[in-house]
Amino acid sequence: METHVNRKLWLQTASILSLAIAVAGIGAQEPAPATGIQVKASRVRPESASQTAVTVGNAFLFQAAGVGGSPRHFLAEFSMPAGATPTAAMHYGRDYQVGSLHCASNGATQDCSADITFTPTLPGARPDAIFFSVESMRVGSVLLNGVGEAPLSLLQATSVLRESTKPTVSRSVVDEQGTLYTLESASGLLTSITAAGSSKQLFVTGLVSPRSLAIDGAGVLYVLDASSAARLITFDTVQGITSSIALPEAASRLDAIALDASGTILALTAASDMRYSITTDGTVSGARLNLDSSVNANAMIAAQQEEWIMGGATLQRLTSSGVQAISSDDVTKASGAVRTPLTMDAAGTLYVRSGVSLLQFAAPAYTSSVLALPAADAVGSDGTLYFSDPSKNTLGRSQASLSFARSTPAVGLETQHVSLYNGGNLPLSISDIRIAGAAFSFAPSNPDSCAAGRDVAMGAICDIAVQGLPGASREATGSITVTSNSLNRPSTHQVVELALNPAVGSAVTLTPTTLPFPATTVNIASAPLTVALMNTGTAALNFASIGLGGIGSGSYSLTHNCYTALPASLAPGASCTLTVIFKPLAASAQNALISIVDDAGGVAGSIQTAAVTGTGVAVPAPIVTIAPNPVTFGSLLVPIVVGSSSAPVTLTVTNSGNAVANISSLTLTTALANLSFSQTNTCGATLAPAATCTVTVLFTPIGGGSVTAKVSVVDDAPLSPQVSNLIGIGAGADFNMSTPDLKMTLPASGGTGTVTVIATPNPGPFVTPITFTAFGLPKNATISFSPSSITPSASPASSVVTISIPEYHAVVLAGFGAGWPSRHPLLPVVALLLAGLCATLRSRKLPRLTRAATLVMLAAIGMGAMSISGCTGGFPVSSGVAPGTYAITVTGASLNGAQGGNLSAYPTNHNATFNLIVQ
Repeated sequence: METHVNRKLWLQTASILSLAIAVAGIGAQEPAPATGIQVKASRVRPESASQTAVTVGNAFLFQAAGVGGSPRHFLAEFSMPAGATPTAAMHYGRDYQVGSLHCASNGATQDCSADITFTPTLPGARPDAIFFSVESMRVGSVLLNGVGEAPLSLLQATSVLRESTKPTVSRSVVDEQGTLYTLESASGLLTSITAAGSSKQLFVTGLVSPRSLAIDGAGVLYVLDASSAARLITFDTVQGITSSIALPEAASRLDAIALDASGTILALTAASDMRYSITTDGTVSGARLNLDSSVNANAMIAAQQEEWIMGGATLQRLTSSGVQAISSDDVTKASGAVRTPLTMDAAGTLYVRSGVSLLQFAAPAYTSSVLALPAADAVGSDGTLYFSDPSKNTLGRSQASLSFARSTPAVGLETQHVSLYNGGNLPLSISDIRIAGAAFSFAPSNPDSCAAGRDVAMGAICDIAVQGLPGASREATGSITVTSNSLNRPSTHQVVELALNPAVGSAVTLTPTTLPFPATTVNIASAPLTVALMNTGTAALNFASIGLGGIGSGSYSLTHNCYTALPASLAPGASCTLTVIFKPLAASAQNALISIVDDAGGVAGSIQTAAVTGTGVAVPAPIVTIAPNPVTFGSLLVPIVVGSSSAPVTLTVTNSGNAVANISSLTLTTALANLSFSQTNTCGATLAPAATCTVTVLFTPIGGGSVTAKVSVVDDAPLSPQVSNLIGIGAGADFNMSTPDLKMTLPASGGTGTVTVIATPNPGPFVTPITFTAFGLPKNATISFSPSSITPSASPASSVVTISIPEYHAVVLAGFGAGWPSRHPLLPVVALLLAGLCATLRSRKLPRLTRAATLVMLAAIGMGAMSISGCTGGFPVSSGVAPGTYAITVTGASLNGAQGGNLSAYPTNHNATFNLIVQ
């Protein structure tokens, strides 16, 4: 029987079958894993230019460019995961600008590029970072660092004084936005102070005993904590995220850290005599240092290529050839102060904080002190000094001022000096220097004097000496203007303001300025109190009168030895004594004022005063107080952990009355049945007038939250009982995770193994359940924990981790693969034949027997095609777990602080790691 085949239907069917087979082959492939953002390369624009940017790790390092010059254009290339449209923006955006990203798919990744413009605004290192985001969520960052080239003129007047910073601040850094970050080792507090003086504490978990601090161009702080056994704590100041960097066990006890231009962390440990380099991708390498036993590195900074400066009892210079002392530091050893290196400026000058001074040592050998400055906590890249006190946060060095004084108009003024320092990396040329104001003139020049036409080398200084002229008016002002090429601008002007107050002459200092008398019985004379009066000026002090005034002056008597009759005077540097006795006329507060009328400062009729206070009591009576009140133990940022005690606080009970106080009871009460507070005291049954006793209080929390209590003293004094309110803030205990089993070995043929993880209360007890998760497990492996949660309470608790893997072998799946159809030429023919048979079956004109035979033939051909495909090609896919080493991290998580009280629970996570070895 003749068979008619519908050719159109046949071709359609063949096409559908071919497409189905191809899709089946594609589906057998596994997609490549996503990768992070990686730096690939960079090149200068235009291509003919000679300058290039170097890629180090995940950072771009640009060659030097002139400040204020033409922008340098670079094409930066990145690799990042495909499937998303990223955007790029700068962190600071002060010296760099980034253009739009242009991306092209490359399989599971995409290659992107963007134009970067480098226009330095200051000399020296210019750090920044590019932030990559997808739908406003940051997905990565790349560090940038280039070098600006320019001279930088900085002024420092000898009359500028600034108190030492807070003694609790152990380390500080400042970013390119002028925000100061200070670290207090004793309290574990990390504080930020903006350029505007706004201060706030940063909540960084895990800080117990921090000792070193560094910051990179992305605004990430690196904090070295002595209690962190194997990690560095990081805090992203932009996103407010705390994280950590794992370290090898040998590097777990570090002394100091520093960052280089590429973001590589240099870590130093004197105990094991090692230096470690930790790159941005987590690679750790170590080298023996051969440190001297006297080395004490309290801080460390990156100085030059492969060179670092360490602080401590002396300054040490660490290079690839070893460690050597900086001999120029001998000038500061006499003070006994610890030397803390802060930074190195564009001129290579080293800034070192030592006691109440900030010293500068000139490069390259640091052989001499350049300039002594006020003791700042950090130095900005523009030379600004930063202090940890927000009320006097910064001291700029682009301007200066001098103030003069003298005894008589006929005598010239003392010479004062301003230092002009070149903190840049190119010579500074002075084109003009002139003085304005009839009362001032330049002092005679010397070899170090600044002058028009002089060049000041980088890291060097010149001197501007100024004197006031005799015969000037009572008050006068003036200025010095220095014109130079600072920051590569040919007409940069800097001004030194001058002020003259000629007739200061005599000056009065009273010590003290307040006389507080104790409560005294009416008509009973007290013990005398005295005030010392001293002429601290340069001319004689002429008295007009000394006396008492005020509503209560009748209750006091005043004598002195300043003079016996007027007119009288007190020579410069001489002193006299004023003596006051309190004999109250009434049982009430009696306040008075000592007044000295003289010509202090050359002004006739000047008045200096000292306050006198006292209270009269009708009959002898005790006056009992207890202080301080209130007293707080711990804080929301630094609570007292359950299982530990606060530092003891001493309360003082004072009887300021004039009679014995009879104490009937001294009690400590709290609302909790199980006391969180305890006290010991030295108080007896009586307390004599003017006597004190003490109450020592400890806070030992039994749970997280805020607890109140009070110490009450019941006596026969007025206002009994006297109370000091106590507030204690506690937090649940912490725990440590560990495993004695550092590895688990399983055969590739499959099997099951176990390790034990241990949670140890620290300091204890830890009564919140801990649950487990695992990371790093290979595909096809399974893991379980027995028990699934533990509660260590007062002693360690453990859980058994079980890992099972199936047998490893390769499985070949049918598919055409990349060589089809050239590798399988019969498959297209088979597909067409199958389509023809299918069309035949659809013809209703065929006899039933013929249709049945066609169906059998179709099945046979299909099986043959599958056989051909299976024999000639396929895609190997592994099953089981391939041999190798897998780093497994087990995380124990708990809601710490949930044992009671008012504080909210907060998550506590700790890790234990081991290696799964499949062989």
